[in-house]
Order: sequence, then C-alpha cells, then structure tokens
Amino acid sequence: MTADVLTIPTNGTQPPLPILDGAAVPACRLLRSRLQDAVEDHRRELVGDRLGRQRPAGAVPLVHPGGHAHDPEDRDPRIGSTADIGHWVRSGLDPLECLKILKGRIIATHLKDLNEKSASAHDVPYGNGVSNIPGILTELKRQGFVGNVSVEYEFNWDNNAYDAAQCIGFVRGWAVNNTGSGL
Repeated sequence: MTADVLTIPTNGTQPPLPILDGAAVPACRLLRSRLQDAVEDHRRELVGDRLGRQRPAGAVPLVHPGGHAHDPEDRDPRIGSTADIGHWVRSGLDPLECLKILKGRIIATHLKDLNEKSASAHDVPYGNGVSNIPGILTELKRQGFVGNVSVEYEFNWDNNAYDAAQCIGFVRGWAVNNTGSGL
C-alpha cells in the first residue's frame, strides 16, 4: 500500500499527515482539525471578518457539526460553517440541534427538505418532508443569521423548476408570517 503524504502548513510542530487507502475517514477529520489549527495559528494575517469552509461533494463523510467545528467557541470568530441541512438529515441528525451547536458560526445554509432520514432520501418541496423547515427558519432567525440561504432541490433534476419555485414560495410565505429582524 502506498501513501500520499500531505504536509499541512502550521507553526512547524505538526508532522506530515499520511492519507492511506481505508483510512480516509479519520484522516479527513484529522486533516480538517489541523487545517483549522493552521488557520488559528495565522489568524492575524487573514483578511476579512469571516472565513468559510468549502466541502467538495463526496469528499468528506457526513459528520455531526460538533465534529467539524471542534469546540467552535474556542476558534477565531471569523471561522464559520455552512449549515448543510440535507447532509445532516441524510445522516439521521436533527437539523435544529445541529444549528444550535453552530450558533454564531453559521455563514450560509443549504436548505433542503427530504422525504425521510436516510442516505437514499430525496428532495421534497419545503414543508412536506422531515427536515422541519419552519423550525429551521425560526432557529436561524433566533440566532440573528444574516448569511446566504441556498435553495437546494436536486430531485427530478431535468424537471424540478416548479418544485424549486414552491420552496422559494415557502420561505417567502414564512418570512411574511414571521416579520422582524433576521431572515
């Protein structure tokens, strides 16, 4: 078995991280933690008031937000997270609890309602699935969230414009009925 060795830029105290076949899950978690540590080490050199995290599709296993935030209250306030509702629901997690874990660190959300809590779940128009979209929107408002909300609807890809439009209408209707600061 061969290994590709990734050297993570830190303050020089971290050894190279080997990525081996079959060890991808723990290696990705460790890599993510080391990258966050590297950002922390160099935070004064960073520009901007928020730093986001991009997750390439399929690259990292679906994990609990506490697992990737690694004690978010101890991190630089510019480090944030994209709250990916569909990934959480497909992993069997409660999106409301996940949002609460990431309070103050959410910089964007991928909003999705699914027909069931399973890896094979598919999109349904907001309000018709198990994600609890009204509760999610209420929690984001309670937190004072001001980031981007991406409407995700990937089911029936070639003919889903009507369903995606229903999702947008749901959010607009929720906003009209829940006026005030926030969303």
